[in-house]
Amino acid sequence: VDDVVAYILEQGTGERVVITAPIHLKQGEGLIERLLQLLSDGFTRLWVNHEAITIEDFMPTITLDTNPAEVAIVVDRLRAADDDETLLRMRDSVARAYSYGRDVCSVIINGVEREFSARFEADGMKFTRPDEYLFSFNSPLGACPVCGGLGKIIGISEDLVIPDKSKTIYDGAIACWRGDKMG
Repeated sequence: VDDVVAYILEQGTGERVVITAPIHLKQGEGLIERLLQLLSDGFTRLWVNHEAITIEDFMPTITLDTNPAEVAIVVDRLRAADDDETLLRMRDSVARAYSYGRDVCSVIINGVEREFSARFEADGMKFTRPDEYLFSFNSPLGACPVCGGLGKIIGISEDLVIPDKSKTIYDGAIACWRGDKMG
C-alpha cells in the first residue's frame, strides 16, 4: 500500500488520481449480479474504455459479449496531496482496491494506467509468502532445497568410486574395496 501511495506522490501533488480494482466473478456469478453487489457495497462508478461511468449507466449496455476483464471498479477519485487526511484516504482506498481486486489494483494519473500487485509472483511463477521460518538456518523451510542447508551436495561420485573403468571388480575396480580388510 505504501509503495502505491509513494508512486502517486512521485507523480506530483495536485494531479487527478483514479484508483481502480479489477472485477472478479465468483463461480457461477454473472456480471450483473456482481455489479448489483458492488452497488450494495457502496460503489457507484466503473472504469470502462478509459473513462469513469456510473454502474446504472453501464448496466443497460451489458451484452453476452461484455468481457468483465475490461471493466474495473472505481474505488476512489481524488487529487494527490501529501497532507495527513489525503494520505490516509489514499492508503485506505488502495487497501480497499487490493481487497476487491484480489491483491491487484490500478492507479490512473493523467490517462496513464499503472497496475500494482501485492501477490508474490513474477513471470508466471508463484512464490511462498515469506515468514520467519523461511530465513532460519535451523528450519528445514529455510534450507536450500538442493543441499539441505549444508552448503555442499552430498552424494556418491562414480568417478571416485571407480577411478579406472577398464578394470573388473575382481581386478580392484572399486576403490573402497581395495586393501586387506575390504578386499
